[in-house]
Amino acid sequence: MRCAALVLAGGASRRMGVDKLSLQVRRGGDRTILDHVVDCALAVSESVVIVHAPERTAAIMRIANRCDERIRFHSDDLWYNGPLFAIANAWPTSDEAEVVHVVAGDLPGLNAEVLMSCETTLRTETDVDAVLVTREWRLQPWLGCYRQIVGQIFRAVATSGERRLMKVVESCSVARISAESAGWPLWWTEPVHTKEDYERWQSDGREFRAKT
Repeated sequence: MRCAALVLAGGASRRMGVDKLSLQVRRGGDRTILDHVVDCALAVSESVVIVHAPERTAAIMRIANRCDERIRFHSDDLWYNGPLFAIANAWPTSDEAEVVHVVAGDLPGLNAEVLMSCETTLRTETDVDAVLVTREWRLQPWLGCYRQIVGQIFRAVATSGERRLMKVVESCSVARISAESAGWPLWWTEPVHTKEDYERWQSDGREFRAKT
């Protein structure tokens, strides 16, 4: 199956107070959180679309300067309406991908194994539309993969005026992978939303950062 990935990078980082995707994976290092997430997405996909707000941040420009033909950018002119509209408008065409990974951009410890596990399950369980990660028993619609046909559902739900991403999930047949049951380290699926989250990552993520 051909795979593409959508990396969601259009948030305003209000709780962080600064652009969190521009923060360094390793304090004092040279790789941003967004660099890391994009690299994980490229490890499992032929192409990556980075969905961003109309004004490109430093983290977005850094990726653009790679001049990597596998990476494209989608300016979300309705960024203030949340991720549902962004995903619906940026969804790859059927010629580009049969499977679409959807990945939040604020995962400093993401491991490509998470995305590959979702894809493998989708290939195996042919009767499901999507495979999504659960963390602390909560479904993560922005961490997993969807069949190409689900793009139609995203567009239909967005056109209806609905703003809840979970409305799409409720309309699909979804298989779940529990981060806890899979035995994944916490930070493989843990986002950073606040300065406290980032400080905790800097404190707890030593083993991961030693490998980057």
